[in-house]
Amino acid sequence: MKRSLIDCRAQLLKPGEKIQQEMLVGGLVELLSKIADGKETVLCLPGPDNCFQPTAHFGIDGITEKLMQENGIGLISVLYSVILTRNFNRLAYDLQDQATNSLIDPIGDCTTGLLNLIITGRANPYLHNGIMVVEDEDNEESEEFSGEERRGMETRNDIGFLIWDQDEETTNRFHLGSRLKTPTLPIWITRCNGQFGVLFNPNRELMRSYHAENRFQLYYYSDAEMKKGEYKETLLTIDTRNVGNQVVVDPSETEFEEAPPPPLEKAIQTK
Repeated sequence: MKRSLIDCRAQLLKPGEKIQQEMLVGGLVELLSKIADGKETVLCLPGPDNCFQPTAHFGIDGITEKLMQENGIGLISVLYSVILTRNFNRLAYDLQDQATNSLIDPIGDCTTGLLNLIITGRANPYLHNGIMVVEDEDNEESEEFSGEERRGMETRNDIGFLIWDQDEETTNRFHLGSRLKTPTLPIWITRCNGQFGVLFNPNRELMRSYHAENRFQLYYYSDAEMKKGEYKETLLTIDTRNVGNQVVVDPSETEFEEAPPPPLEKAIQTK
């Protein structure tokens, strides 16, 4: 029975091309529906002609221009679909005091607002639970925003988020709340020192069983660049029963320095 279950999960993680296409279409429909939140859904597809004539004041952003390419524009089409589906008025409301900021940072990385838009359906630039009041020490550059409220996560989400950025002090500045750390499904987007990845377990009931959470496995895939054929499956075993009983190695008793835990492990430990 156990062997059959393992084979079933292995087959689930290696779907054929047809199933992959169906999953992609279904995922996009679900994503846009969540972002639309009952309103109009917009799907952007490239066409043969320009939709507008650029003027002298048009600023080249390095993204819009690529829509005229013949290949490799699927992700850009999805980006424009989620933005137009949410629409600019709701995006400005979601982004709060960061409404004038770009959803993609200057080096081309995904911002927290865009990440939350895809994960939760709202372009919230903050990760904390509920409402947080800005205090003087939270804003070192200026006291201008002291006392203002920042909306965070209102409820638990289907998909979670875990982060680790260099060290504990830097990571704590993101104020990542429990509503993103503990999603309703065992799926987490991870960002470890700037590298994105995804952690998941095929058993959707995992988060509903206290005993199952004592020891379980997670599959991990990252956006690390690899050559074709080099992709390897990473399977992590998580055992929460030994928390607080870690073995401490005295450096004076060994000639080797203990290797620091990898960033992914530290991100998981923040949960």
